[in-house]
Amino acid sequence: MTVSVNYNGIEPRLCEGHKHGIEPGLSAKKMEDIIRKAEKSGVEICCLSTPCCFSNPDTAPENIELAKRVLDLARGIVTLESALRLSEILDAVRKSDQTGEAVHL
Repeated sequence: MTVSVNYNGIEPRLCEGHKHGIEPGLSAKKMEDIIRKAEKSGVEICCLSTPCCFSNPDTAPENIELAKRVLDLARGIVTLESALRLSEILDAVRKSDQTGEAVHL
């Protein structure tokens, strides 16, 4: 469906039990299967959406641990192309902060 509506990337929501099966703690085999399916369909997993909230001191420690697991997952799933694009965006934002100019992406 994603390709049929002209999207070339998705942002799976984690920790909600969605059918995509992308969750922290995913086995290496399952991760490979998901990456292969995404590549075959022409859809990039460009980022991961988490339920992490750090503003509540009562839940922040458990959310920090969840965020660490999500980062481990991202290292295995998010493509090099996405990582390079994020690097480009961060560079543009840093330049904007220094110059006061608008960010053009």
